[in-house]
Amino acid sequence: MNLPKILIVATETADAELAADGLRSEFKAVQTSCDAAQSVADFERHQPDVLLLAFRDLGEADRRYSALCQASELARGHPHRTLILCRSEDVLAAFGLCKGGRFDDYMKFWPNTFDIHQLPMSVLHALKYLRTAEALERSANELLAHANRVAAIDPFLTRALADGEQQVQRTSESVQQIHRQMTTLLDTDGAARATELGSGAFRARLQTLVDQVEGLVKWSGELRKESEPHLQWVRSLAKSSVSLGLRAAGLAAKRAPILVVEDDEFQQKLLARLLDQESLQSEAALTGSAALEAVGRYVPSLILLDYELPDTDGISVLRSVRANPALAKVPVIMLTGNSDKQIVVTSLQAGANDFMVKPVNPQRLREKLRQHLGSAAELA
Repeated sequence: MNLPKILIVATETADAELAADGLRSEFKAVQTSCDAAQSVADFERHQPDVLLLAFRDLGEADRRYSALCQASELARGHPHRTLILCRSEDVLAAFGLCKGGRFDDYMKFWPNTFDIHQLPMSVLHALKYLRTAEALERSANELLAHANRVAAIDPFLTRALADGEQQVQRTSESVQQIHRQMTTLLDTDGAARATELGSGAFRARLQTLVDQVEGLVKWSGELRKESEPHLQWVRSLAKSSVSLGLRAAGLAAKRAPILVVEDDEFQQKLLARLLDQESLQSEAALTGSAALEAVGRYVPSLILLDYELPDTDGISVLRSVRANPALAKVPVIMLTGNSDKQIVVTSLQAGANDFMVKPVNPQRLREKLRQHLGSAAELA
């Protein structure tokens, strides 16, 4: 991060300038945006690291930020932290908004009796978080690259071991066959033939060869046995690196919550727990109408959409989502307890990006999250 950039969005110019005055002694790139019609253009022009919302009405702050994310793909993907200023009587509500993931932090700003250093300190904390997230993402990407190279050893060693075992087995069978044939020949061809072949000396050499091949077979089996724990570790490393990469992407990018549209409360809580384990925030909608109300307030980073809902079907919800230009690129994964091929085809034709059968396998969900959130993470 070079020169930190702060954008203050407000309705009243006086409020925006008051916040700016408290920051300009510490930060050089502080801009204000008070025209709602210019919010998107201002954000995309300045691409702030910290977006400070100076609205005395928290509902207006929420609506303005939701509208910004709805209208701007850059606002949804550009890594930034959000800080809301609030009145003393709205502190609890501001805390709830931040705890729920709508914003990152809040500060009591009205009445103007705060420590003059508190506001720049809050911005410094936000910038520190961004730097840490960026460093973590770089480290995670490096680890993922190394893990992928290590993981590539797994199929190579597995194939080499299998080929070696087959070759050893073929050699062993050939030697055993020769041993049987020569033993029969020596036993049936008489003393003269035995003398010609070296008799006892030839038997001894042949037995030595058989013993050596049997030792090779034993070594091959032991190599397989000894290698398996190491191969298991390689596979585990590859899986862990995918999860770490997903966590880093979630930290570095300013993501809206994942919308989980699921009427089964047990399944909904299970999905929420799995997403939380990946450091991804989620919001639940138990009906199709609740889902459409949610996407009217904000653009989710991804939608997990149940095929069957109590008030409508998932396909209808999906078509409504795809009809909204702001939601056209939001990844949608359909969920269903029925793996019927026609359901899959209908879902994909309606605009679904992917499909999962319930109960959801945690590892498969992690892989799909990494797959569909990866493009957004790359914007960071």
